[in-house]
Amino acid sequence: MMSPHSIVIPVHNGARYLRAALASIGALQAAVPPEVIVVDDGSSDASARIAEDWGAHTLRQPTRGGAAAARNRGAAAASGEWLHFLDADDLYAPDRLTAMEAAAGTADLVVGQIVYLLSPDLPAEQAARVQRPPGAIPGWYPGGVMVRRQRFLDSGGFDHTLAAGEFIDWVLRLREAGCHIAQTAAQVAERRVHADNLGKASREDFGASYLRIIHAARQRARQAPR
Repeated sequence: MMSPHSIVIPVHNGARYLRAALASIGALQAAVPPEVIVVDDGSSDASARIAEDWGAHTLRQPTRGGAAAARNRGAAAASGEWLHFLDADDLYAPDRLTAMEAAAGTADLVVGQIVYLLSPDLPAEQAARVQRPPGAIPGWYPGGVMVRRQRFLDSGGFDHTLAAGEFIDWVLRLREAGCHIAQTAAQVAERRVHADNLGKASREDFGASYLRIIHAARQRARQAPR
């Protein structure tokens, strides 16, 4: 029996945390185990081997193309009705699938709650400076949502040419296309904070990308039928 859920994990040199991410998938409550696709994005470490040994369908990209492109490739290879994305350093909550299914109804996109996890290997002086929400917040990032695969493909997926903000750009395009969005109060993921992802993108990357996203949204609004 085929699972209605496909999980796509983009990874670049993520061997340190990938086993834990996969273990959280293995702990999911599901009548049928979900399809798991790991897209190794030009890693030089053991990421691809870890994914293959675990039993994930592993796609290898010889050169790094970025997480957005890796997610798009994994989505194109998926077979489930529902797509999920998990960063290689994050974790899923055990009842993620059942909670999001219960909230879905006729929605195309379901948004769950997430919490920020301070990684145990984060140095104490860095951990003390991290500002994070004290509890669960709506998960407006790839790991916090579930989307119908066909809706994702029809949207064109994530814009891999953006240096930052590709998720925001994608959600804006979904909203403009009339996507029905549902939310659940259930916690669906833990977003890990560690030394390598603190300040990952520069202010210049964010500024230039968000200006481009806003400009593109305004252009689409002007061109939309009235």
